[in-house]
Amino acid sequence: MDKNILVVEDFRSIQDVICRTLEKQGFLISRADDGAEAWEIVQKETIDLVITDFNMPNMSGMDLLKSMKSNAATAHIPVIFVTTENDIELKKEAKKHGLFAWMSKPYNFVNFLGYINHALAKQEAS
Repeated sequence: MDKNILVVEDFRSIQDVICRTLEKQGFLISRADDGAEAWEIVQKETIDLVITDFNMPNMSGMDLLKSMKSNAATAHIPVIFVTTENDIELKKEAKKHGLFAWMSKPYNFVNFLGYINHALAKQEAS
């Protein structure tokens, strides 16, 4: 599999678990510790999917999503939130801005992988 997934997570232990899990599934992985670093990466590298936390320093997941979806060069990249945040209004706002999926931590691995594969298949079809 040659799909590059950017994992954006400010807690290194959580980032490591997600990255190792996805690498075992055959994905290429890029990493960022916050939304600002992720924004720089998506503008420079070929990224097929972004998996990001919501609450992070420097730039939140929501701000990253809005930046990506308002930029023609990055608008096509699907974004999945994996977060402890559960506010229904934030979920609605994120969907309005083009979020592909919202997953709550702790997440179910089978569902997580399903969202990833669905997002990548949908992107490939478009």
